[in-house]
Amino acid sequence: MFLYLVITFTPVVRVIPQATAGVAKQAAWLTPFVSFAFLLPVIFALKCILNKYPDKSFTGILEVIFGRFIGKTVTFAYILFFIMLLVVNVAGISNKLVISMYPAVDPAAFMLAMLVVVGFAVYKGGFTVITRMGEVFLPLVMVVFLILSALSGQNIKLGRLTPISYLDIVPVMKASLSVTAVQAHLPILFLLSDYFNNKEKIGKYGTSTALLATFLCVVLLVTVVGILGAETTANTPLPFMTTVRLISVFESIERIEPVVVMLWIFTDFLIISVLLISLLNMYRSMFNLSQTRSFIVISLIIFYFMAMMLGRNMFEITRFLEVFLYPELIIWGYVLPLIVFITGKIRRLL
Repeated sequence: MFLYLVITFTPVVRVIPQATAGVAKQAAWLTPFVSFAFLLPVIFALKCILNKYPDKSFTGILEVIFGRFIGKTVTFAYILFFIMLLVVNVAGISNKLVISMYPAVDPAAFMLAMLVVVGFAVYKGGFTVITRMGEVFLPLVMVVFLILSALSGQNIKLGRLTPISYLDIVPVMKASLSVTAVQAHLPILFLLSDYFNNKEKIGKYGTSTALLATFLCVVLLVTVVGILGAETTANTPLPFMTTVRLISVFESIERIEPVVVMLWIFTDFLIISVLLISLLNMYRSMFNLSQTRSFIVISLIIFYFMAMMLGRNMFEITRFLEVFLYPELIIWGYVLPLIVFITGKIRRLL
């Protein structure tokens, strides 16, 4: 759960303000509450599923609930989806660093450096080490984010967050899809459930984590939209970075955006590492492998060249997210666990 909060820092900060402000306008800060309501039934379903099969990965449970053929087919589709998710995250690294601070640097250099570090960490450390890193650095990420939000608060204008009326219900529901898609990383993490301990506490910890994620997302949207306004937020590539650049404390503390870049780099490293480990775990389940280390290098090479083709500019990535990735995240993160739960109940396997 700590790891989930860390790895979603980058997609939340990079994607959600722009996506929600463009649809819900001044009411964008309400969208995380809608997404929280969507997440609760999925947490309950995963709790029931994993308590029934505590020793299996989620892909293994698919074969039990759906049968071997359908289970393998769904796992293969999952693998294809994860490859695209990894490629988008790899491409996003270079684009946001080039846009924010290093316009003269070749984007390929950032991608290559990150993939080398990820490959080494996954090969030498594995999931346990990555998880411990997330556990250690979560307080740092949260404290820095809340401090930056508090320092930015002096520029918030209430008129940019209001008025709110019943006319905002439909826009808020539509805009909440982007928040829901990012929060789909929580159920997707349960692909690694065979690594987990204390599965009987999934309901408690999952709910508290979703609440904390909702609170942090509301803080982000109130800060960004309250400072920049909905229209500017919707048309700014990295709106949170823009709000950070406006911070000036007693005219002595300025230009603290490198702190955000540092957090981006670290959380990007963690999310790519976690997604790669999840993908390797699916390889193992799909092909009944004893070990998957030999797939690390070839997978990273493929991701690098695919990211180079996809990530020519931020506009291409944004369109890909809107058209393809958001619906896919919702399907794999929300719809599939609920289908597994309902099918298991019907077949009396849960």
